[in-house]
Amino acid sequence: DYRVAAGAAVVTHERADACARLQENSSKHSFEPLAGLDDGAVGWRTVDDSVEYDDGTTGRWGEFALVPLDDTHLLAVGFATVDDDPPVDLDELIRIARERAEGMIDDD
Repeated sequence: DYRVAAGAAVVTHERADACARLQENSSKHSFEPLAGLDDGAVGWRTVDDSVEYDDGTTGRWGEFALVPLDDTHLLAVGFATVDDDPPVDLDELIRIARERAEGMIDDD
């Protein structure tokens, strides 16, 4: 029951497909596509109004993206929050995560 979270992970295409199917099957979330991402990136916004916190706050929303890094790896990036404003700009989160991820993949 987090109130604000952000993160990134390098995943394979198969793992990303499994995550996408899991989110698509969630009846608690609404989904809408995000526009304006870099070529090849796919993004979406989720809203989950079923979340309720002890202080009476309800609802959580987030933005998520899958960004291709190479033929095998994708960068999964996103945040979720109860606040009106995002905790981080998604484009900036993608930029920072991509820089770190590309260094990790080069080391393989």
